[in-house]
Amino acid sequence: MVIAAEIDADMDHSPVCRRAAELSTILTHDYGVSGHSFSYVEDPPRPAHCDAWKPDFDPVALKTWWDNMERIGCEHRLRTPRGEIARKVWVRNFEGSGVTPFGFLQELAELVTCKAAISELQAKS
Repeated sequence: MVIAAEIDADMDHSPVCRRAAELSTILTHDYGVSGHSFSYVEDPPRPAHCDAWKPDFDPVALKTWWDNMERIGCEHRLRTPRGEIARKVWVRNFEGSGVTPFGFLQELAELVTCKAAISELQAKS
């Protein structure tokens, strides 16, 4: 229920999320896009000892790196009948007061990739 409420709120209040969903639906129905994936990238890259799931994790190193990170990127990939279409989007690291850039960044990367995919797929038709 909570996830459904979050999705509804995003669709009601986030024009980026709403437009990305609209374009994603067009890509699926009109162009045969069969799936998508994404991954985050950081600048500067994550140093050693900053992965919480590894035994050598150092929380001080993670905080130092995070506090000095300039920007965070998200690469969004679409699987189309004509191959993969991918775009990378960067935003400055604006984490603070419980707000992180990850959700917004993922939505923005999806929007940019969907717009690019429609342009590319229309040009190839």
